[in-house]
Amino acid sequence: MPEINRPVLTIGALQPVGKAGILVDWAVLRKMGVHPTAAISAVMLDDDNVEAVSASLLDRELNTFAETIKMEAVKVGILGTRENMEAVATFFEDNEHHVNHLVIDVSLESNEGIELISSTAISLLKMRLLPLAEIAIAFPSEAERLSGQKVSTIDEMKEAAEAISIYGSKHVLVRSDKLIDGEWVDILYDGREHQLIYSKEEPKVDIRKYRDVYGSALAVYLLERGSKVNEACEQAQKFINSYKIPV
Repeated sequence: MPEINRPVLTIGALQPVGKAGILVDWAVLRKMGVHPTAAISAVMLDDDNVEAVSASLLDRELNTFAETIKMEAVKVGILGTRENMEAVATFFEDNEHHVNHLVIDVSLESNEGIELISSTAISLLKMRLLPLAEIAIAFPSEAERLSGQKVSTIDEMKEAAEAISIYGSKHVLVRSDKLIDGEWVDILYDGREHQLIYSKEEPKVDIRKYRDVYGSALAVYLLERGSKVNEACEQAQKFINSYKIPV
């Protein structure tokens, strides 16, 4: 496991009761032995009540990191508004040398499937944030919104991953949140080929509710495994099956 002094930044929503967002990220990062840092992009009171912070405040939060420490890895979750996406994209473009592994959990929907961002914000996500990502993560319904095509079979998951990769993310991971063609399987695409990552048994947790656990764990495993993104994805899946959100 990485050393405790290695900083990992999480950008996302604060849910006061700690069932999702950056409080979950923080707990996971501490458990995994890295130094958690955070920038709050929104406050999530419930699944259909997300209030974004101002883009200027988020920008000031992020620039405290540019002035102090290099981020070994970053996990981005809910951003809330187009303006916040623009602030985050600008920060990463201007401070590329401060960031190594960038995980974008696209977070277009809440755990209950409620849409969180507008179509104009999705356009900015595609044009500005995805080109900076080492890996972009989406559930099938989110992959549909990003790719503009139906995603209900393994072949369609592959096609959607290819379509999303056009926007520039080095890797695209389409994650199953239900059985697909009778399998629990994620599709990892690296711009050349697909890798199917199967779960040998049905997940022990609600995959959507544990999306922040997975994303944070993946960022840490990327620190360990570097270019072996497939191994990091497999380890993150194992991690969520053994982790319980402490609330």
